[in-house]
Amino acid sequence: MKRSRVLVKNLTVIETLSCVNVIASDKTGTLTQNKMFVASAAAGVEKLDLDQAAGQNYDRTVSFNQLVTSCGLCNNASFEDNDTSIPIRQRKAKGDATDIAIFKFSSEFQNINDINTAYDVRAEIPFNSKNKWMVKVIRPKDHEIHRQIFGVDDDMSADIVLLKGAPDYLVKKSTHVLLEDGSMTPIKPSIANNLIQIQNDWCVLGQRVLIICKKKCNLDEVMPKDAPVSDLEKYVHQSNDFCIIGLVGIIDPPREGIADVLAKCRQAGIRVLMVTGDYALTAAAIAVQIGNI
Repeated sequence: MKRSRVLVKNLTVIETLSCVNVIASDKTGTLTQNKMFVASAAAGVEKLDLDQAAGQNYDRTVSFNQLVTSCGLCNNASFEDNDTSIPIRQRKAKGDATDIAIFKFSSEFQNINDINTAYDVRAEIPFNSKNKWMVKVIRPKDHEIHRQIFGVDDDMSADIVLLKGAPDYLVKKSTHVLLEDGSMTPIKPSIANNLIQIQNDWCVLGQRVLIICKKKCNLDEVMPKDAPVSDLEKYVHQSNDFCIIGLVGIIDPPREGIADVLAKCRQAGIRVLMVTGDYALTAAAIAVQIGNI
């Protein structure tokens, strides 16, 4: 160990390592960098060319605007400073790594400060591993901005439930999907298959896929004054009539040098197993990228 320039503070560590034959490792931040960014997106079921969308002459659809707006609103991340001279992907932000990735994606296509000030957040439930979703209930304050995003026929007095989470759960809770013009169409078997195909296509590239949904409600009926947040959680669980706004695919690059580390573990006779809550195809793709765990 000394020749390898390794300082051992506790000799029992050496004894333990000599007996290791299996290592169960977390994925995010251990096998990967935990520096996520949105690599793919779809408004409704229409895949987007994000490079083209960043251009000044890109004709943004209503569904595109709703997707990027909802990504910014159903989110708890924020920038640490107001230095807009730094490229968005390089700006420091605080919050969950997944939220930061989606927040930066939203910020690339709109003024996030204007959007946040245009809506009141009336209730929310942060993401947790039990639910596998995050929910925010918003109400428009700036009706002009709201009309530009959600359409002139939208009910200005209604609350909007925005739901962001795992496709395998949220697709089952949705009855409609958003079209380019902002209208909604029922989810037929062909549309459901298209959604699953998009998810699988992105997952085999190692992307974590999330769906963003919406529905109208009267929050005062769902959560009377001073009611516990569990009332909102129960309402979301019982609701199966959401509209899918779109999907995002998030990349978390493999940690530098991790493939070499795993190779040395295998040479030493140690099996390395990845433990993750990700969709199976995503986990398998990451395993391939870092050296076939």
